[in-house]
Amino acid sequence: MGGMMKYLGILALVILGYLLSIVYNPQWDLTQDKRYTISAAAKEIVAEVDREMMITVLLEGNVPPSFRNYRSFIDYYLNELRRANDNINIVYKDPTEGSPEEIAQFKRYLQSYGVAPISRRVTNEDELSQSVIYPYISVHTEDRVIFVNLLDSKRPEQTEEEAILSSQVQLENKLMRAVRDLSEERTGLVAVIGGQNQLLAQGLNDLRGSVGNYFYFPMNGRQLMGQMDTVDMVISLLDRSDLPRESMLAIDQAIMSDIPVAWLINKYNVSVDSIARYGEYIALPMEYVAEDMLFKYGVRLSTEMLMSMSCAPIPQVVGQEGGQAQTMLIPYPYHPLVQISDEGVLPQSSDPVLMKYTTPIESIDGLEGRENTALIETSDYTHLQPSPVSLGFDFLRVEPDPADYGDGPQVVATAVTGLQRSYFANRLSGSDREMMQSAGKQYISETSQSRQVMMADADFAMPAIGADGSLFPIGYNYWDRQLYDGNQKALAAILEYLVNGTQLNDLSEKEISISLIDPIAFEKRSTWYYFILIGLPVLIGLLLTLLVKVLRKYRYASRT
Repeated sequence: MGGMMKYLGILALVILGYLLSIVYNPQWDLTQDKRYTISAAAKEIVAEVDREMMITVLLEGNVPPSFRNYRSFIDYYLNELRRANDNINIVYKDPTEGSPEEIAQFKRYLQSYGVAPISRRVTNEDELSQSVIYPYISVHTEDRVIFVNLLDSKRPEQTEEEAILSSQVQLENKLMRAVRDLSEERTGLVAVIGGQNQLLAQGLNDLRGSVGNYFYFPMNGRQLMGQMDTVDMVISLLDRSDLPRESMLAIDQAIMSDIPVAWLINKYNVSVDSIARYGEYIALPMEYVAEDMLFKYGVRLSTEMLMSMSCAPIPQVVGQEGGQAQTMLIPYPYHPLVQISDEGVLPQSSDPVLMKYTTPIESIDGLEGRENTALIETSDYTHLQPSPVSLGFDFLRVEPDPADYGDGPQVVATAVTGLQRSYFANRLSGSDREMMQSAGKQYISETSQSRQVMMADADFAMPAIGADGSLFPIGYNYWDRQLYDGNQKALAAILEYLVNGTQLNDLSEKEISISLIDPIAFEKRSTWYYFILIGLPVLIGLLLTLLVKVLRKYRYASRT
């Protein structure tokens, strides 16, 4: 009887454990890199969601095999978010399902947000078909929606599997940015001042939600001084023209008022068109009075122009055929593809950032209470060309030699934080005082909480202008007809860092290391793998059953 009660007790514990697992659904992340674990920063953001939020997965339907592991990861991660906060609901929608009218209507809705499908070939046994999928997640509340692109742009040297794994690393970062933007309902104001500020403001406003949930307004110095209490951030352009003194004073006082400032600086006034027009172009560095401010704040712009073996191409005539010029895309070292630094201030991204005719930024060392941090750097194979620079296209006919690109990675964007003293200390003029007085502002001489970013290229953030005057998105390169997503992502990360400091930095610390499957090797060993996955558990079950029978027979035989 006692033995029977013992077995009944064990059975009751098993049933209780099963029922508890259904109710609470406990899960453990046993992966070495903790790829399925929500980071501490993400948990804080999710915990602040205090109203209903819907996350809709559009990656449905005939999903290609290369996406299926990623799809499983998305399901698991979203379920973890739902477990962390009951206000988050998860739904799944296949945009290709429904009546023709419903599909067309939903497609127009997605197009209005710039959401476009991709096409992939899918092989099912011996049958080949074309699959149209939408690699997106929408995060929306009652009145707002943000679409998150699940698939980062593929670099030329990457396979699709590598690009998907890279996208998996960035999923938490992109998704948490959308969740936080919607939960906080931020609609801050960013002043864009100097240079082509109207063009930049228009390009940024066209990408609201992707490049920060702010309104971007072109302003002059007096307008900025008068609206400083409502401004969340300033973008200052040194773009082929200097800043007026009024603008310099307004930016200086914005910094002293702890308003973050992003500096976008073009040191050279040159383009591919200007070189093509003259055959050879002597580029001289531009001198800005505002560079004295930058030196005071802790950086110096070099006059050496960067050349990098990691670069975007431009079209070049390579011959004639049938009386028509034949062109080919040739890598152009003066259009470097740069990367976010690994110093951890900005979230890591595999997407390159396209810059043009840029220069290094040098930090001024030894400034008390101030810290300079590299944000964006060139590749290891970089060459510094002294000024003046003779620019042409003849050198593209020769294969580049890595030995000529031995100057190592160069910083092209840096963050400066901490103690700052006003550039206008002991140099305020009567007109300066009059402008501040008319705006009702008191002069501030220093701050200990400044935050600035200096970038040695303004064009990387500018929307491209087509021949008909139409605007292309930020990051679009007219010459190779490619959209470099890294430009938008880097710009969004910089603005995020400036406004919110390091709030999202923990999201970039998760590194997922997944070994890619060799399909040929898998095919050769598929029988062995199937045996391990299916046959081995069955064999173990049979052995355990046989063992129990033997033990029972031995036990009862010993009693007789």
